[in-house]
Amino acid sequence: MTKHNFRIAFLLLFALFIEGVSAQDETGKNFWTPSSELDQGRLNTVAYASIGAYTTGMLALNQLWYADFEKAPLHSFDDSDSWLGVDKMGHATSAYWFSRYSTDMLRWAGMKDKKSRYIGTAMGWVAINSFEFYDGFSKEWGFSFYDFAANTAGAGAFLGQDALWGEQRITLKASIRHSEYAALNPNSLGDNGLERLLKDYNGHTYWASINLHSFLPDGNKIPHWLNLAIGAGGDGMIVADPHNTIAFGTDFETSFPEIDRFSQLYVSVDVDLWRLSQKYGAFRTLGEVFGFIKIPAPTLEFSNGNVEFHPLFF
Repeated sequence: MTKHNFRIAFLLLFALFIEGVSAQDETGKNFWTPSSELDQGRLNTVAYASIGAYTTGMLALNQLWYADFEKAPLHSFDDSDSWLGVDKMGHATSAYWFSRYSTDMLRWAGMKDKKSRYIGTAMGWVAINSFEFYDGFSKEWGFSFYDFAANTAGAGAFLGQDALWGEQRITLKASIRHSEYAALNPNSLGDNGLERLLKDYNGHTYWASINLHSFLPDGNKIPHWLNLAIGAGGDGMIVADPHNTIAFGTDFETSFPEIDRFSQLYVSVDVDLWRLSQKYGAFRTLGEVFGFIKIPAPTLEFSNGNVEFHPLFF
């Protein structure tokens, strides 16, 4: 559902918030360096700030979106056909990063790896699924088990890699751009620049960015920051459901017979800002705050039976 793109804005604000929390460390100490032992002051900062950020975010979400819609008892609905599944990839990516950022904060406070990975993942999972319970009490929508499953898969992708390898070799990322379709349904796809970026799934691509260096034997010549990125998206999505009868009074095919609705697969290269930041301090803030964004790069697109090369795709 398009309102869930509030997740993206919230995720970026959460990343900037982490930068701010960490920067409050004592003078003269590198604030990105995790404490070697549990630092109660840092842990208190993380706990209070996380509770404050979560509470503020949920109150803001309620006022900015749900307050205008009628409430109902908790119920579910089936949105498995919505947006060609692009929204579900967005859910997984958001859950992955909420879990990753939360774990990073706990490790910055000196919490041990095993304990921090489970608590951090739980924090991310709870935060992202709070959106689903808001939906569940809204008469116009309902709790989506498909969204819930995508959130769980995203959090699990972080947890599994951290437990197996002690690092993230496959990073879930996003790239967002404007598409040509917003003017056809501005209520769903946005009627200004910012809304279009957040709401228009035609301009969203979600990526699995694979660090090749970490999968190959030591001594391989592939740069440690260079990734292979596999992406997925969709095109021609004027409404969530192609047979929507609310937005146009008829089904999608009758309203827009000239527009094909199809999925897209992309193959590209990417830069792992997190790994780059470990070696080059100038990239540290970029790696911490913007690590979830796919870097624009040459890309092959496979869609609708065609192959297209983009010299620079975001």
